[in-house]
Amino acid sequence: MMNMVRRIIAPMSIAVLLIMASPFNRAAAAEYPERQLTAIVPFAAGASNDVIARRITPYLAKALGQQVIIENRPGADG
Repeated sequence: MMNMVRRIIAPMSIAVLLIMASPFNRAAAAEYPERQLTAIVPFAAGASNDVIARRITPYLAKALGQQVIIENRPGADG
């Protein structure tokens, strides 16, 4: 019984590994993030949370390699 399981699982696992390592798989993968990111701050513009988010944004954009936009959405008590 165990020998039969090895005969079935070993080739299947090798096939899965080869498919995952194929160059076609890497070519289809896109770089993340593809477009600008939006950081939502749930407080009004000018509040302390907004100021902190705007100070952090340039570092986040540099680390990710994409533009980061701050969007304020106040309401419902933050």
